[in-house]
Amino acid sequence: MSRLGIQFAIGGALLLGLLGVGGGFAIGAMGHSSDHSHTESVSGPVAPGGELEAYTYSPPKEIAGFTLTDQDGQPFSIDGAGKVRVVYIGYTNCPDVCPLTMINLKNVRQRLGAQAGQVTFVMITADPAHDTPPVMKTFLSGFDTSFIGLSGGEQELARAWAEFGAPVNIEPAPDSAAGYSVSHPATLYVLNKNGQLAKKIPYGRTVAGITDDVRGLLD
Repeated sequence: MSRLGIQFAIGGALLLGLLGVGGGFAIGAMGHSSDHSHTESVSGPVAPGGELEAYTYSPPKEIAGFTLTDQDGQPFSIDGAGKVRVVYIGYTNCPDVCPLTMINLKNVRQRLGAQAGQVTFVMITADPAHDTPPVMKTFLSGFDTSFIGLSGGEQELARAWAEFGAPVNIEPAPDSAAGYSVSHPATLYVLNKNGQLAKKIPYGRTVAGITDDVRGLLD
């Protein structure tokens, strides 16, 4: 499967404006700085209208259970626990697509209405050196306090990334402020209530489309 490195940038004023935008917003490609990139599959189903569609695993893919630390410093197991999990792998210093994805997921949760209680939205960090539980808590509280932010040691996280087939790379970047660069997928991974990987939602899917994908796994 071919992969495309997608680079983005967004000005602070635009991002602040988007924080107030309602449910129809979908993230789009922009320019980006050199210390951060996203990898994204460019293959996958496309609807007749041209919108990217989710990839559905048939049968759903088994995921080895793993436990990381949530933003309150408590252990959190990725196992389904009877809820659908929508998982995103990103990091808090991401200047563009990560906060935009969180906005999208906030809007998805709002659209789900009474069904939102059946879904847990989870962000797994791609930056273990920086994203401690307090940092994750501060970041996610700006979007939705129900969101779960998971961090841990690099080896723990590498095992978690591998379960989703998520390409995360951390490399030295002496010219960047952090001294290293992070690349990560912009994909959403959706686990069903049995803790199996049921859908992979590509970058560019609309909020309405993501909501339909999640709702299809609910009662």
